[in-house]
Amino acid sequence: MLAFPISCQKETIKAEEGIEGVWELRKISGSWATQTYQPGSGNDISFTETHYEIRENGQVVESGEYEIVADPSVVESTCLNIEAGKYTQRINFKNARYPQKVFFDLPGNNLTLLSGCFALDGGSRREYERQ
Repeated sequence: MLAFPISCQKETIKAEEGIEGVWELRKISGSWATQTYQPGSGNDISFTETHYEIRENGQVVESGEYEIVADPSVVESTCLNIEAGKYTQRINFKNARYPQKVFFDLPGNNLTLLSGCFALDGGSRREYERQ
């Protein structure tokens, strides 16, 4: 009888810590510019177990399947000094508009995506908050 509550508790923890859900964009920054977004701006990304949707101003601009893959190359890919143990996985967006490596970190109730090389002015950091 105790196995059922323990199982539910583990599933809840997994859901809270996983990428599945709706994430509202709060900030985009690159090598030279930063743009912030207020709650309710209609700019978000959502994940189910296998699918994603990206919305800009409330309109779906990209959707498809994705997978999470381990990838230790964040330092080489982003040209940044990254703390050991962070950004060790990336999201492989299938059929993406801009195919590149997108690394992610889940600090607390936030999702941070890193892509491109910042040293070459091609880097992007997107910060989202779980909804």
